[in-house]
Amino acid sequence: MPDATGSPLPVTLDGAIGGASLRGAATIVVDDDAVMLRGEFGETVIAMSILEGMSYRDGRLALYMRGGDVMEATGSARLAALAREIVGQACTLPELTRPLRTLGSRRGRLGIDHDRFFAPLLAARRRGERASDRQGRLRAFEGAGIRAALESAIADFAKARFPRRAPDRRALEAELQELAAPLMTSLEALDVYAGRATEEDTESTTFVRWRSWCGAVQDVFERADRCWLAFGPVLGEAPVRRPLWRRMLRLR
Repeated sequence: MPDATGSPLPVTLDGAIGGASLRGAATIVVDDDAVMLRGEFGETVIAMSILEGMSYRDGRLALYMRGGDVMEATGSARLAALAREIVGQACTLPELTRPLRTLGSRRGRLGIDHDRFFAPLLAARRRGERASDRQGRLRAFEGAGIRAALESAIADFAKARFPRRAPDRRALEAELQELAAPLMTSLEALDVYAGRATEEDTESTTFVRWRSWCGAVQDVFERADRCWLAFGPVLGEAPVRRPLWRRMLRLR
C-alpha cells in the first residue's frame, strides 16, 4: 500500500466510540477534517471537532475524544505520518481579520498610523500562516513581542504630534496607553495560554488547549479593533505636526 497522505493504513483497533466497542483489523485515514475508520464494524467517522487530544509512540496512536472515549490504533511506523496529519488539521489558525471593523476600512482612518498600529498583528499572522507545525504557529504570536511593538507605535504617535512639547506628548501617550490597557492585558493572557498549550503530559487535552489558545488570539485581534476605534478621535484631535517647510508650501 503506498505511503501517501490520504491513503488508508491497515491498523488494529482497540477502544470505544460513543459507548460502542471497536476492536480488530481496520483501516484508518484522515479526510475532510475527520478521521475515518473502516472495518468489519462498517465505517466510523471521528470529526476533528470532537478530538480533545492525541498521542503517538512506537507505532501506537491514541485518539482522545470528548466524553472520555479513547481509541487506540496499532500499526506500522507509517502511522507517524498520519499522526502529524491529524495535528496539522486539528491545529489550524482561525480567521482573525475578517470580523474586524477597522482593519482596511474607511473607519480605520489616519492611514499611516492605522498601518503602523496593526503591523505587529498582521506580521504575526503571516508568520503563523507560514509555520509548518503547531509549535511554529504558537511562536509566531509571541505576546510580549507584539506588546513591545505596539508600545513603540504609541510612543511614536505621541512624538509625531508633539515633538517639542514634552508635557503634551506625555499626556497623549498616557491617554493612549490607558485606552490600550485591555489590549495589553489580552496579550499577557495570550502568552499564558501559549504556555499551557506547550505543557508536557497533556496529550489527552492537546487540542483543547490549542483551541483555548486560538480563542486568546482572536480576543487579541478583536481588542485591537476596539482599541483603534478608541484611538481615532484622540489622534484626530491631535494631528501630526508637519515640518515648517511643508506647512509653508501648503499655504502657497
